[in-house]
Amino acid sequence: MSEIPAELLALWFFAIGLCVGSFLNVCIARIPEQRSVVFPPSACPACGSRIRWYDNIPLVSYLVLGGRCRLCHTWISPVYPLVELLGGSIFLAQFLHAGLSIELARGSILLTCLVVLFFIDLRHMILPDLITYPACFAGLAFAAAGLAPITVLDSLSGALGGAATLLIILGGYYLVRRRLGMGLGDVKMMLSIGAFLGLKGTYLALVAASLTGGVFSVGLLLLGKKFDYAIPFGTFLAFGAAFSYFAGSGPLDWYLSLLQF
Repeated sequence: MSEIPAELLALWFFAIGLCVGSFLNVCIARIPEQRSVVFPPSACPACGSRIRWYDNIPLVSYLVLGGRCRLCHTWISPVYPLVELLGGSIFLAQFLHAGLSIELARGSILLTCLVVLFFIDLRHMILPDLITYPACFAGLAFAAAGLAPITVLDSLSGALGGAATLLIILGGYYLVRRRLGMGLGDVKMMLSIGAFLGLKGTYLALVAASLTGGVFSVGLLLLGKKFDYAIPFGTFLAFGAAFSYFAGSGPLDWYLSLLQF
């Protein structure tokens, strides 16, 4: 039996990722409202009409319908195809990054959870326990089973170290400003990130999140925005964690080498 060409496998994983992205859209829409992600079937957010299977094909149906509901013709948010495309890109990137290995599954679990947390925090300023706790458990389980590139000790150190760092920052901010600068959801998110990335990867994710969050904040100031707008730090943590996962410890090792005299 001949081997399946790598190009065909890549296309197959991209298609699977598109379908997973469609399910991630359901999670992003329903989890904040504490609704089931299984029942009822998907429906138009405007008119409530059930979406038929042929109108629910990832990316294709959105393009065919011109981004509108077939029945009420209301515009459908472009976030839906964007999340589907992210799902496809994640599975494709993981296949190219890890090949046919356990790491393909491990990384895909982390990255798809990050997508859900990214958009939920951006929309609702919450990071649901329903995502963060299971993700933390999954990261620790992979490491404990010897199916991760980090040891179980590093996984545990990353989870506790990242969460403790944010708790210290929260405590210091509260002592100075007498209010919390972020929610405990960010701390729980650090537990899940650390469980997957280990201690070095966790701190690289935190640095990357802080830098991108800082750039965003400066951008708001340049636009004349006042800081009565809360920054969804979990959104930046998701970006930082994804960057850390693919970059590895190289950027952090390089930075630490600059501090050596």
